[in-house]
Amino acid sequence: MEQMGPAQIKKYLRQLRERRDQYLYYLGQLAYKAGDAGQLQDNEMLEAYNALKEIQAQVDQCENSIAQIKAAREAAKQGARCPHCGSPAMKGAVFCGTCGQSMLQQQPGMVQPPMGGPPPVMATAPAMSGATCPSCSAPTDADTVFCANCGARVEAEAESAEQAAETGTRACRSCGAACGEASFCPECGTKIEE
Repeated sequence: MEQMGPAQIKKYLRQLRERRDQYLYYLGQLAYKAGDAGQLQDNEMLEAYNALKEIQAQVDQCENSIAQIKAAREAAKQGARCPHCGSPAMKGAVFCGTCGQSMLQQQPGMVQPPMGGPPPVMATAPAMSGATCPSCSAPTDADTVFCANCGARVEAEAESAEQAAETGTRACRSCGAACGEASFCPECGTKIEE
């Protein structure tokens, strides 16, 4: 090391850190495999493994929900009808504006968006931007559209209400989405009060 200059030492240090990170990742993969095989004996490692499995299940659930929402919106763009009551779907609707049912087709392995009260806030959810979900108060990123905790639309209610006022339509009291003449909100499925 004495024969190396500062630039060479920095380059070597960066390479060492990259190798360290690769081995940490590899070690994590080995521990994860051991957890899948039921071979973890250390309580801390077992706790970390179980937490990671729970997070992965939530990631899978969110990805499935996003895929369903995209499919429902695409179907609505193509003039789709509600699978429950047959009413024409509003453009981009996730819920039917007539009956309030989900426009998403239930498929094996797919998760329906929540329809009841919000689930409890995850204690481990990191506060990224100080913003919170208007439905369940879970911390959210500034650019989040749907809450990762409860699936509710996170868009600023004021912004949606302002858009509804500009277009002359009614705004949902729950999520703030423009609802037109629908009886149920096309975004969250809430019944629109007259």
